[in-house]
Amino acid sequence: MALTSYSTLITAVGDWLERADTDALVPDWIALTEAHMNRRLRVAKMIERATATISSGFGTLPTDFLAPHSLRLDEDDYRLLRFVTPTQMAEFKAISSNRSGTPQLYSVINQEIEVGPVPSTSATTMLWYFQKIPALMVSNTSNWVLTSNPDAYLHGCLMFAGSYYQDAGLRDEHATLFNAALERIEAEDRNSQFAANPTPTPSQYAV
Repeated sequence: MALTSYSTLITAVGDWLERADTDALVPDWIALTEAHMNRRLRVAKMIERATATISSGFGTLPTDFLAPHSLRLDEDDYRLLRFVTPTQMAEFKAISSNRSGTPQLYSVINQEIEVGPVPSTSATTMLWYFQKIPALMVSNTSNWVLTSNPDAYLHGCLMFAGSYYQDAGLRDEHATLFNAALERIEAEDRNSQFAANPTPTPSQYAV
């Protein structure tokens, strides 16, 4: 059976386990697999963009935000902002001359973007970010991982099945295969970036 959809994945997990009572359990294993992949993977296929309006120094993050990639002002000179930790941002703003003006830095705290200095009026920014892997469910039957690397989902689910059934052999065998599948995703990402830029050359644009 081809692993091309949410339903075929549920069926395949049951087939591999040689059990007919797993259909209600597999959705939990899929969610756990996705949580694990979201914690580990940071590849180009996860990069999405969104506009964010900064008001009083803060802007709301997209609901599917996982981690920042880059942020720029979407007006005037399209200035790229430099990422800093929340602590570094607080230290930066502790200096009075850094409290208001054209933003230079950004940070992420809770579910908000913070910029510094704070612009005098609302500012529009363009955020590139790592997006959570779109969760598989009845209303979303596929995503980029299932399409390109279905083995990651299969072995991830079987690893969690091993934990559920307290079968260390099943868990450890598929943990190894799951990790190998994630390593292939990361290697494919590195190779695709290298193929697009085979010979590094100095940028013609001033930074």
